[in-house]
Amino acid sequence: MQQQVVYLVSSVERVVELGLPFAFTDGHAEMRVDIRYFDDPADLGQLDWRVLHASGWRNDEERRKRQSEFLVQGFLPLSGLLGFATRTSDVKQRVDRLFRDRQVSLRGRVRPDWYY
Repeated sequence: MQQQVVYLVSSVERVVELGLPFAFTDGHAEMRVDIRYFDDPADLGQLDWRVLHASGWRNDEERRKRQSEFLVQGFLPLSGLLGFATRTSDVKQRVDRLFRDRQVSLRGRVRPDWYY
């Protein structure tokens, strides 16, 4: 099923530059009641970057942290995207075609390491 998943890539800096309201969590919001929410980029240091940069997790707490979320209120316009990633080159070619047919220029990359 992950073959069809397409990651749309943006950045905190881009969202801030566009002036879009956002929030992020220090873990999966449904896994604990004491989840923390932030809306200031200065609080990115509150995240467990060691776990976020790891290739997996060893326990439920690390799994919860790896599922931190960055949420943009409402929607993110196309101008907020920096690119996209797919698991396979076949899916990348299909997405490239969809964007090209709609005259949207967005760079894609095949990144199988981003998938579980």
